Amino acid sequence: MKKNVLLLFCSLLISIAGSSQVVCVLCYNQNDSISSGVNNLIHNGGFESTNCIPNNWFASSYCPNSAYYNCGFQFWTCTGGGPSTYADAVDSTFTVLPEGQFGAYLGNSFCEACSNSSDLSCIVDEGCIVTGIPDGFPLNQAPYGLDTGISLEQTVLGLIVGKVYVLEFWVGGEHFGSFPDQGIFAVDVGFGNFFLRNNGTNAGTGIGTRYLIEFIAASSQHTFKFTNWGHICPTCTELILDDVRLYVIEELSPIIPPCPTGVNSVDANLNFKIYPNPVLNQLTISSEVTETFSFRLFDLTSRKIIEKQIHGSEVINLPNMKSGLYFYEVSNGKGMLQQGKIVKE
Repeated sequence: MKKNVLLLFCSLLISIAGSSQVVCVLCYNQNDSISSGVNNLIHNGGFESTNCIPNNWFASSYCPNSAYYNCGFQFWTCTGGGPSTYADAVDSTFTVLPEGQFGAYLGNSFCEACSNSSDLSCIVDEGCIVTGIPDGFPLNQAPYGLDTGISLEQTVLGLIVGKVYVLEFWVGGEHFGSFPDQGIFAVDVGFGNFFLRNNGTNAGTGIGTRYLIEFIAASSQHTFKFTNWGHICPTCTELILDDVRLYVIEELSPIIPPCPTGVNSVDANLNFKIYPNPVLNQLTISSEVTETFSFRLFDLTSRKIIEKQIHGSEVINLPNMKSGLYFYEVSNGKGMLQQGKIVKE
C-alpha cells in the first residue's frame, strides 16, 4: 500500500515572458510515485538504459569532462564537472531506489554553499525550496567544475505552449552513515534554478523526497536540468536522482491539492495593483473595480495572516509580519480574481 505523507509544500507564482511561469513546487516525504499510469514525456527517466558499471565511480563515469568517462545514460546529457568528477550509476546496494535497478549519482566531492569557507549561514529553507544562496555559489574546486557544478539534462520536444505540465522526480543520497544530513541541489525546468533539498537514504530503508514542479510551457521544447555541486558540509549527502517523469496536469493524482496560487482565470481588465513588492511595512492594494472585493494573505503553511474587505484602494500595515515569502488572493462573490506572491523584507 502506498503511503503519501506531505512533508512540506511551497507555492510560487512567477510570471516570465507573458504566459510562461512556474506555478508551484511541492515536496513529499515518500519513495512511492505520486501519479500512476501517466504518459511520461521524459525518456529513460529511471536511468535503466545505461552502460555504466554501478557503484564503480572511479572507473566508470557518465560525464565527458571526467577522467573516468566511459559510459552514459541514454537520452541524458552530462555537462559541467571536471577531470575529478566521479558521477556514475548506482544500484540498490548503495541507496534505496524507488524505480528499477539503477539511479544517477551526481558525485562531485565537497563544495562551499555560502562563502569561501565552511559556512551554511546563508541557507534559508522556505517550504520546499531553498533561498539565500548568493550568486557564484555553491562553489567547488576547478577539478569539479567550480560554480557550474555537474548537471544531467534532457530536452523534451512537442510541448504545447500555455499548457500546464508536471515534472515529478525522486531524490535521495548516499547510505553511508557519515553523510546523514541533507544536501542541496538545483533543478531548472526552463526558468532558472530552484535550489532544493535531498536526504541521505539508507539502502533498503531510506526515505527520499518526491518533488512536483507544476509549470506552464513557454515553448514547444523545454530542457530539464538537475545540478549538484558536491557535499555542502562534511556530513551532508550528495544527490541521487531517479524516476524522473513529465506529464500533463490532467494526469496528476487527485490526492494532490490544487496549488494555493494555482492557474486560475484572471480578468486582466480588473487591473488590481498590489505594491510595493518586496514590501517593508505598508502594502497598497488598489483597483478600478467599483464593487467590494476580498484580499487575503497567507504564509507558506497556508495559514491566513490577513483578510480584508476592500473598496477601491487601501493601505495595509505589516509591521509585525516576519520577513519571508507570502501569497495573496483577491476574490469577490463570483470567485477568484487574482493570485500572486509577496516578499516581506
